[in-house]
Amino acid sequence: MPAGDLIAILAAVAVVLVTAVSGISVYLSSRRGASGKVDTTEASVLWQQAQDMRSMLITEKTRAEQQRDRLITAYTEKIVPVLSEVNNAVIDLAETTSEILDIVRRSSASPEGGGRAGSQDSPSYVRPD
Repeated sequence: MPAGDLIAILAAVAVVLVTAVSGISVYLSSRRGASGKVDTTEASVLWQQAQDMRSMLITEKTRAEQQRDRLITAYTEKIVPVLSEVNNAVIDLAETTSEILDIVRRSSASPEGGGRAGSQDSPSYVRPD
């Protein structure tokens, strides 16, 4: 093989290698430079709209949470006292019912009460024990 042909082959290989290396380096540097950036007009418009929608949704979420907290506080201030009163009324009712049953039992067991449920002295709605 003549020396001229060998130099031509080596030059062609060198050109191919230099072209490949420079192409790869340009690709990698442009890829790194564009990483995380939106360059086209349409993509940047869509990106901006998405960011605006995200901000709006975060604001609405915060407002809804604040409204929820205000409602919980308002209803708690109104409902807890009512529930406390209902609870006290149920306790009073249970105590009163217990006292009435004790009185009815004592009167039905006393000698002048006849000692029987359903007699003339005790009402018919009182059940015997």
